[in-house]
Amino acid sequence: MINFSDLEKQLITASLSGWEGQKQMSPPYRALLTPEEIEAKNPKQSAVSIVLYIRENRFYFPVIVRNVYHGVHSGQVSLPGGKREKIDASFEETARRETQEELGLKTENLKIIRDLTPIYIPPSNFQVYPYISVYQSDEIIFSPDEKEVSRVVDVDLENFLTQTPIVWSSAPTRKTAVPCFVCGGLLIWGATAMILNEFRLLFKK
Repeated sequence: MINFSDLEKQLITASLSGWEGQKQMSPPYRALLTPEEIEAKNPKQSAVSIVLYIRENRFYFPVIVRNVYHGVHSGQVSLPGGKREKIDASFEETARRETQEELGLKTENLKIIRDLTPIYIPPSNFQVYPYISVYQSDEIIFSPDEKEVSRVVDVDLENFLTQTPIVWSSAPTRKTAVPCFVCGGLLIWGATAMILNEFRLLFKK
């Protein structure tokens, strides 16, 4: 029977690859801004979470397909998360609250185990703080927010880690080819793919 203990230990002790890991999945047109340049843009703050859970003796994490709306991230595949609110005492709390709101999961079962490298998203002027968490429950049932989430897709962790990491495709909002992951039949690109690549590299020895 698998459990979280060995997985948590590996993830906590592994070193972050930072921009070096993120840029492997970066669109070719994306510029690397300095912290000072990002700060000058006064970005909005947000947090997302890679939520690991066990189903049928295998590890999974969810990605969501966002609803279509008038915005730069309309219809995109992303990790559960969103904007930091005044009520949030920390970015960890933002990640917890947004995960609960978007997926309907119980925050008391959500254990954040570590952070990843923050990433700036130029089109929407967001600074995103990613976290890795585990959902400690014998059963996980998603009740997604219908206003924000079109559907939730389970991603098998082992399949994600062993797939060919980069697939070139044409992103819906760009004419330039971009690096993508293929998860559950979905193309994942942009900031979400960059975050997931840093996560993926934590398992490389």
